[in-house]
Amino acid sequence: MNEDAAKGRQRVLQSVTKGISASSVGLLSFYPRIGVTGISRRATGYPPHMSRLAKFAWATLVVNVAVVIYGAFVRASGSGAGCGPSWPTCDGEIIPGGLDGARAVEFTHRVTSALAALMVAVVAIWVLRTFEKGQQIRTAAWLSGIFIISESLVGAVLVLAEWVADDASAARTVMVPVHLVNTFVLLGSLALLAWWASGRGPVRVAGARGFVWYFSASVLGMIVVSATGGVTALADTLFPLESVGEGLSSATADAEHFLTRLRVIHPVAAIAIGAFTAWMAWTFGAGAEKRLTQRLAVAIVGIVVVQFFAGMTNIVLGTPVWLQLIHLALADLLWLGLVFFGASTLETEPVPV
Repeated sequence: MNEDAAKGRQRVLQSVTKGISASSVGLLSFYPRIGVTGISRRATGYPPHMSRLAKFAWATLVVNVAVVIYGAFVRASGSGAGCGPSWPTCDGEIIPGGLDGARAVEFTHRVTSALAALMVAVVAIWVLRTFEKGQQIRTAAWLSGIFIISESLVGAVLVLAEWVADDASAARTVMVPVHLVNTFVLLGSLALLAWWASGRGPVRVAGARGFVWYFSASVLGMIVVSATGGVTALADTLFPLESVGEGLSSATADAEHFLTRLRVIHPVAAIAIGAFTAWMAWTFGAGAEKRLTQRLAVAIVGIVVVQFFAGMTNIVLGTPVWLQLIHLALADLLWLGLVFFGASTLETEPVPV
């Protein structure tokens, strides 16, 4: 009787073992396809713990967007000289005393900028140590590292040269749009890094030249809009508008400063390029096979429309600081949406996560 019971237990154990083995094989063949465990790295290109890397990459992007918006607040509030002509210290001190007013605003910006730069460094090194050579995400990591360095250097030049606060020099007029363009490229690189870290497939240009031409035109146009927007924002800070009529008259040769004549360029460029970008997204995205591409197209069109109204309201209300920040946040969202739209449209072999 005991022998029969023992044999019965042995048969049950063998059955359970076979079941577990079969289940394990099934899971092992499934996980590489979703890029979660990375059991077959060469099959998917995505190694273990990808979910942690993806989450950190998205967090890095969000933090950098927040720092960019706060940087606009520093400029709009005239707090750029809060730490004096000293960088990276604040008035020669690592942690200055008497943190209030412009000093508190500027010092907070420097701390958050340092945090953002550290996160970019960590995620870039993480990607470079994790992914094999030849993968597009490594290019995004390199670009993120390069442009976070140039972002810091441009900020340092602005402070050390004292092209901040009430300075209205031609040099500052050049450096501000350079700063914004560098910021856009940095955010675009981080966006692609987070996109590919989440398991999305690489992009392929071959066979999509028609779209690439229109998309490239939108990207270049958005960079132009960001550059002219930086000049306009600087003019609004240094020479605030009292009315819409004053804004129109400031474009004449009798304007008090060349910056006030330049600020009319941005609204014209924004309307033209924004309309073109919305048309491009709708034309290539409305009938796309992937639902994600369709949604990104709708998002781009929606943001463009909201941005138009925000821009007009900004002028009518005399460019209040809070609305300037909203305007910039919408511009950042539109830029990121455009980057994701291009990546989704040109994507090959997406890896679902």
